[in-house]
Amino acid sequence: AVEADSTFALAHYRLVRTALWSGGGEESGNLARREAELAYRYVDRLPARERTLVLAEYLRLNGRDAEAQDTLQAYLDRYPSDPEVLFWVVDDAYHERLEEGAIDQALQSTAAQVRPFDRVIRLDPTFTPALIHPLERSLAAGDTALFAHYIGLLEAAAPAETLAIRTYRTAFRALRQPEDTETLLQALALVVRQKIEEDLAWQARMAAVDPLTRALIFLPPESRRPAVDWLLSEWEGEAASPGHATMALQVLLATGRLQQAGVLLMRPALRSTLRERDYLPLTRMPSDLGYVDGETHQGIFAQNGNRGELLRSRLIAALDGEDDGAIRRIAADAREYGREVGAPFWGTMADVADGFVAALEGDAASGLGRVEGVLGRNNLQTAPFWFRWAEWLGRYPATRARGIALLSAPWVQPVAYDVPRLFALGRALEADGELAGARDAYERFVAILAEADPGLLVHEKVDSARAALARLP
Repeated sequence: AVEADSTFALAHYRLVRTALWSGGGEESGNLARREAELAYRYVDRLPARERTLVLAEYLRLNGRDAEAQDTLQAYLDRYPSDPEVLFWVVDDAYHERLEEGAIDQALQSTAAQVRPFDRVIRLDPTFTPALIHPLERSLAAGDTALFAHYIGLLEAAAPAETLAIRTYRTAFRALRQPEDTETLLQALALVVRQKIEEDLAWQARMAAVDPLTRALIFLPPESRRPAVDWLLSEWEGEAASPGHATMALQVLLATGRLQQAGVLLMRPALRSTLRERDYLPLTRMPSDLGYVDGETHQGIFAQNGNRGELLRSRLIAALDGEDDGAIRRIAADAREYGREVGAPFWGTMADVADGFVAALEGDAASGLGRVEGVLGRNNLQTAPFWFRWAEWLGRYPATRARGIALLSAPWVQPVAYDVPRLFALGRALEADGELAGARDAYERFVAILAEADPGLLVHEKVDSARAALARLP
């Protein structure tokens, strides 16, 4: 359309939306920004509704998110029955809540998290984008009734059998019966496929990856091994996809099979297919989980590269050792390093360290409150500190109730933290007198790490869990 009429503002706007839905990446981002600029240039040719949409997208892509939200909300106040704009506002609010409180978000009921999207569906039952997050959340929670409700709405809107519907249904069956290896492998085959023919199938795949990875981690070793072997054999076959290898690696790392994971990570074929932003977190994971000391460990998991990586690894080890002197020294070094490189993250890390020191000195509620206040969004950089924060909440009487609530829910990301989460939960529940729950958490923790490599730091926790099981009724 824009080739036929370069001033066709609405077609430029729809190219923006298409680019943003296409899966991201630099090329899509550049296309979206370019087309948003062109749509805005010719916006005066459009009716009021379309002008509002073009303006909001233009503002958003130029980093003016608050103005974009105000523009949409003002329009919605005037025209409350517009499903597209309502979806946009509801979806923005959903993601904003995730970014502002990704940890506590896990405590909100699934129905409450997705309820705003029901307003969009009531306005237009065929508006399938509004079903993406409800299906994602009900799948992750294993909420049978809620999932059946939303998958029924999707099937009514798209009655033909689609890859998306098949992926959602197969993943849900696998998560309900993880011991059914055949169904589990069918689900894995769908979610790790490299080529996706339809956009909603990509959303279904992304919704299923974390829950299925968690299910693999929690399997007994005799069932887990064949599934991991299948993922690796598929990765080496004709249908090779980085998804096969990365899922297998997350399972291996979470269950302490570091030697096998390290060999895989060093293979040139894998190194050449993974982006640096995907590869580096995998090499950090054993240190982030507390399985190894990233400064002294040998091999690919030793964080002895640049100074920033080393500081990060040292702080994790000092927190796990509750070494307040080391934490203070690392905080000072981090502030100095942050000034040298001009990166605010290191100042944030230093402030986090100060909060943990305050907790160690006896002011748990205030100190851990400071940690929470400065951490900000949960992401791969901050995840190990968010986890220690939740773990420490469970240690102290004044904060234990909140810690137990957080540790009782599946960890938001990465899913590998669900393994040390079980140990932290067991300790908190035992200290609170909830002995049956503590026993269950300890038993699952020990079972998951039954085949962990010898010599890992995590074996200290495994031994502690076994000792607890021996004394608990």
